[in-house]
Amino acid sequence: MKPSANTFKTIGLYGIYGLYNFGCEAIVRGTYQMLKSVYPHSRIVYFSYHYEYDKEVLADLEIEVVQIRTRQSLPLKCVNKFLQIIGCEKRIFSFDYKKMINSVDCFFSIGGDIYTIAQRLLQKKRYPYYNSLVDFCERCFALGKDVYVYGASVGPFGEYPKAVQYYRHHLAKYQKIICREEKSVQYLRALGLTNTAFMPDPAFIVKGPATATQEKKYIGLNLSPLSLQELYGRSARQQIKPLAEMVEKLCESFSQDILLLPHVLAKNPLDNDLHFMTLLKDTVDEKYRGRLKIANYHKGFLGIKQEMYQCEIVIAARMHCAVNALTENIPALFLSYSQKSRGMAQYVYGHEKWVLPLQQAPLELPALAREMLGQKESVAAFLKERNRQIELDYRKGCEEMLK
Repeated sequence: MKPSANTFKTIGLYGIYGLYNFGCEAIVRGTYQMLKSVYPHSRIVYFSYHYEYDKEVLADLEIEVVQIRTRQSLPLKCVNKFLQIIGCEKRIFSFDYKKMINSVDCFFSIGGDIYTIAQRLLQKKRYPYYNSLVDFCERCFALGKDVYVYGASVGPFGEYPKAVQYYRHHLAKYQKIICREEKSVQYLRALGLTNTAFMPDPAFIVKGPATATQEKKYIGLNLSPLSLQELYGRSARQQIKPLAEMVEKLCESFSQDILLLPHVLAKNPLDNDLHFMTLLKDTVDEKYRGRLKIANYHKGFLGIKQEMYQCEIVIAARMHCAVNALTENIPALFLSYSQKSRGMAQYVYGHEKWVLPLQQAPLELPALAREMLGQKESVAAFLKERNRQIELDYRKGCEEMLK
């Protein structure tokens, strides 16, 4: 007999590849806080692919970090490559998923873009849609465990019928899909799914010290190689020159220096903000380089939050980088490359005025940033009140979870 939600003793968190992504750190921290408020006596286990780093990052929380031990081999890779080529919706896992699943009462599938398809693929008639997380959750169901999605953006899945049916069929089995913005909820309901709900992104409840005050002297800027990869694929590196020219225009337009805000420190340079923004800084005309400073990134999500206190506004391609600023009443402008930024801006601001498609940023960002800077006091005052309302949305969501 499966345990009810009110009797969960051990809850597993899975779906995140590593807390080197500060947004993933925020999701784990926020999920932990939510679960402890709803199920205070539960044991929470986070399954990690980057055990040593993640354990150190989460040392201040009463959360058990368990290492996922993978076993890669050439035959395994060849078999999975063959399954990929023939379009199979199953793979052979490189870790002991049965032991992992049987060690908990239920799973919370956590992460950001864990049930989405890259924007560049959606423009094609046919595209790959297999999702390893969907595959894993199917094995949870087979072993009698419930799965809840929390803190995610879900969809869109495009117009390819096989892709849409794949996600619709599997997501219908989840106990609850708790989305972080209303756009995902509306999209899933349009597909006929009824197991959906809304709750604010877990990052909204990860706050900094209430007494934090620092001199505002920077414009914060986050740029992401992954966002370019999502939009342009292999030609992403060709976009660095237009972005360098954009940064030069920001330096020309404002007296404030630019504080570069790394948000992801992946080993893969195609997903490493620090590597990308260092390269960008080197590409910027030499006369402007002295006005670019890289923020102290060594203390993760909470450490970058401290750096943001020095910023009058923040401009971010990474959505959670923007949310990190918004939670502290710092006006944030989204550089959008997917649905999630538009949905989050709509939720926080009630409109998409402060959203700029990344493709348009080289030409239009300086003017929009100037407009936000001119309204920074009124936007900050609005955010102060809006964050109170978001707190009420969060509490309402917790009450629904208790039911």
